[in-house]
Amino acid sequence: MRAEESTVIARKPVEVFATVSRVEDFGLFSSQYRGTRVLEQGGGRVVLERRAKVAGLPVRWVSEARIEEPSRVRIRQTEGPLKGMRTEWSVEPEGEGTRVRITHEFRLGRVLRPFEGLIYRSIIRKMARSMLMGVKAHMEGRVGGK
Repeated sequence: MRAEESTVIARKPVEVFATVSRVEDFGLFSSQYRGTRVLEQGGGRVVLERRAKVAGLPVRWVSEARIEEPSRVRIRQTEGPLKGMRTEWSVEPEGEGTRVRITHEFRLGRVLRPFEGLIYRSIIRKMARSMLMGVKAHMEGRVGGK
């Protein structure tokens, strides 16, 4: 399954990218995150352990992020419930601001595959939208971005 969410932020692309490429700070933008620990970092690569509350349950996963300046962050979940899921953050100029887009690609096992759309809509989309609105509020100086 492949799906995306996006928003326009009233800031320059270089500023937005500087924020979204700090993957270790994602917890600042969504109340679902419960913690992030950097396991490895260097050469445009960051390996993170993340914890979140998803649908009221604690979830842990490990991701590898590759920072591709000036406009992309590619993340691959290497451990956890959606192992193999790929997420891409991209930024591009749009009007007076910047479109920031989160694209998810994942494939569940044969038994759960019929539920991919439901899982996306009920969990992944909610987290992505929460992150986008949190980044937007932070970048545009609004209070209560979480």
